Amino acid sequence: MPSSRSLPILEQEMLMHGSTREATGSSSEHPLSSLSGSDNVPAIFLSHSGKQKPFVENLYNALRRVNHKAFFDQHSLPKGSTFPQRIKTAALGCELGVVVLSEDFLTSKWPMVELEILVLQRGPKAKVLPLFYKLGPADLGSPANLTRWQQVWKEQFGASVDIIDNWSKALRSLKAFHGEKFTQGTSETAYINTVVRSLCKVVPSPVPEDLSQIQGLHHLAKVVAGQFEELRLRQCEEACLIGLHGIGGLGKTTVCKIMTNFYSAEYPGRCHHLEFPTDGNDMPQIVQGCKKALKELTHLSDELLLNKVDKFDQVIQLMKEHFSQLDVFLAIDNVWESSSEAANRILRACFSANSKILLTSRSDEVLKDLLRGHNNACVRPLAALEQEEAFHIVKEAFRGDDTDSLENFRDEVGGGIMQRFKFAGNYHALALKALGGHLRKGWPAGDSKKNKDFLSRIRQQVRNDDLRMLYNAIRLSYDDLPEQKKRMFLDIAILMPLCCNIGRYDRRVTDAKAHQWLSVLYEDDECSETRIMTHFRELALDGLVQLETDGDGERIVRVHDLYSDLAHSEAATRFFISGRSNKPVEEFDWEKVERVILRPGEQVKAMNATWLIEKLQEQKCQKLRVLYAAGVDFLRSRLHRR
Repeated sequence: MPSSRSLPILEQEMLMHGSTREATGSSSEHPLSSLSGSDNVPAIFLSHSGKQKPFVENLYNALRRVNHKAFFDQHSLPKGSTFPQRIKTAALGCELGVVVLSEDFLTSKWPMVELEILVLQRGPKAKVLPLFYKLGPADLGSPANLTRWQQVWKEQFGASVDIIDNWSKALRSLKAFHGEKFTQGTSETAYINTVVRSLCKVVPSPVPEDLSQIQGLHHLAKVVAGQFEELRLRQCEEACLIGLHGIGGLGKTTVCKIMTNFYSAEYPGRCHHLEFPTDGNDMPQIVQGCKKALKELTHLSDELLLNKVDKFDQVIQLMKEHFSQLDVFLAIDNVWESSSEAANRILRACFSANSKILLTSRSDEVLKDLLRGHNNACVRPLAALEQEEAFHIVKEAFRGDDTDSLENFRDEVGGGIMQRFKFAGNYHALALKALGGHLRKGWPAGDSKKNKDFLSRIRQQVRNDDLRMLYNAIRLSYDDLPEQKKRMFLDIAILMPLCCNIGRYDRRVTDAKAHQWLSVLYEDDECSETRIMTHFRELALDGLVQLETDGDGERIVRVHDLYSDLAHSEAATRFFISGRSNKPVEEFDWEKVERVILRPGEQVKAMNATWLIEKLQEQKCQKLRVLYAAGVDFLRSRLHRR
């Protein structure tokens, strides 16, 4: 065995203190069980002493809000693990080392081990950001301090001469890096925001997973940012407000997500995407969304927001109290005429002059009414995709083994078919995804003549006559489905938001909850759980179902408004939905009905409950698999007896 003097310092530390020290954190968030290469290592490494852990926890959470997943032992080391090698791998592989300096840091063993790796072992181009949190820059240069620290390293840690020399060298090298100094009188939150801004200049915020494949992302962000800059140059003492309009499926929600990510460095911890429900009269949903916006932008406590705020007036009052003092970026997405008053009250909450507010709607008139009276505002159509960007959307949705052959037909697809997917001069992103999925399923691989014939048939299928063309286009993915997958799509689009949220219509359904619900729904349908999950993934691949990651890191299942409309149209004879069915109850073809959905309303009140039970008992509804009744107490006793 080699002598300890010839070993790297980290390995010497392992020998001196053992290699089985237990991590104190939880493995629930970012377990690095497979941390073996730079691809798996977080870009930012947080080095600190134990006494600064509360501060670093807040810094870590602030970084998460701008999509950075830093290495922080509290969350990055599984309990009970032997962690020295994990720390070394993370420290060596990070793009930026953040060193939270304090007296405790410089008199603690493991922080000094990490400092030596971050400063000396990563080469001359290593990036380090010192945070002078409890220690000033002058303290590092004090010979008396260095002598005192060296004495601690020798007496308390038994550090060798080589270790002391290396740690001393690391400290001297650290003085060459520009850091962030914590000044007396500055709040910790303000200091953390300053640190996050500095970090994002060195390591830009990563694009969230569900946006990473969007072609034209930088182009769209640049256009909207340019529009905000034009407003800022007016030097008006009001927040900058921009309204973007366009038909459904054009990409307004995507732009909101892009800009929320884009501005995360300028407004660290103060960016939020607030999406209004399609039903603008659903005030409970609007209140829930606003409470989440308040939490993200103001960092108010959960106790206050969850237990003491349940009315829209209370939400608006809190916005008025806090938003005037904060610089924020807020995207208010999907404003309808029915929800415009709620959006208007939010806008009147007195945002600071340095804030930026983005609104989207299908109607330019809604936006003009909202922004009337605001001196620093403008309404614009959504920026158009260029042809290359549009073709990339088709190609991403195609994703077949024969993608190269699709490139050979770029002119036919891009110059011919895709031109039929434009509205008011703009390519329709959702329709392009549907086109790509349709091409993937029917593409005659390796046969050039059949490829041309196939493309010719598609040109005939999709004609450029505005909304009819749009619905024909998005139908492409649905029509390709086998019957069982069609039924599953209809259930996800219509039933799932109701059934997974216990009577409250809410499109925010986690994928875990959706999987569990589908397994119960199809357990007697000769459809194994594996097959259900396969169908689910294929629906997402086809674009009929969207999988997104929300601000809490949960995977959310969504169905776009246009596909939801398609689902309700297709289910007209298969689903009976109270309040949406045009026919009287007695005239409905109950022998074809597969799902019955009863929601509180005049139609249900007028329904003869005895008549419905008799239909079930007579087995006139032989295809009926689901009876969903919310707030219909008069059915409870009758169904229980049955």
